[in-house]
Amino acid sequence: MNVPEQYKDSVDSLKNGGFEIGSTWYHGTTSGLLPNIQSKGLVGSGDVDFNAATAKAMKTIGAEFTESKDPIFLTPSKEMAYFWAQEKTNVRNQRFGGDEKPVVLEVSLPETLQASVHPDVGAAAMFMTGEHQYLTQLDAYYVARGVTLKDSSGSGWNRESYLTQFGLAYLDHTIPPESVKAI
Repeated sequence: MNVPEQYKDSVDSLKNGGFEIGSTWYHGTTSGLLPNIQSKGLVGSGDVDFNAATAKAMKTIGAEFTESKDPIFLTPSKEMAYFWAQEKTNVRNQRFGGDEKPVVLEVSLPETLQASVHPDVGAAAMFMTGEHQYLTQLDAYYVARGVTLKDSSGSGWNRESYLTQFGLAYLDHTIPPESVKAI
């Protein structure tokens, strides 16, 4: 993956073989969602267009659609957020035929929300197969900084490892627009 310079983290972003966790987080999204995020903040399952298109498709084939409430996914790395921004952009461009661009958001959480960030252990399924592109990108991230990712299978990792080793976190609360800035 070719990462634009403004999204590259410093070599110092990995401390003791894991991500340095602070009060600043990053979220990868797409330019098509940016105006809504800037006015309403980051909202779980906030892609209204995608949800409406999915509901319509399900109705067309005679199936029921139950919208799930996804949390807001965060990472301590701009570079890893860019990976997810590309993923979201590709999905929306395929679905809507647009020309959206990846966007990385810097998220400065109020202290009251900082304590509500959790390691994303729900990503365990991604590690079980060992074939997800995120793992390839994560490994390249470590190698570029002269660090070896201990074990990308996720087996035997404690809950905190999903955050510190894999850079995967989530928040179940809306993040106000004043806490979010596009970089």
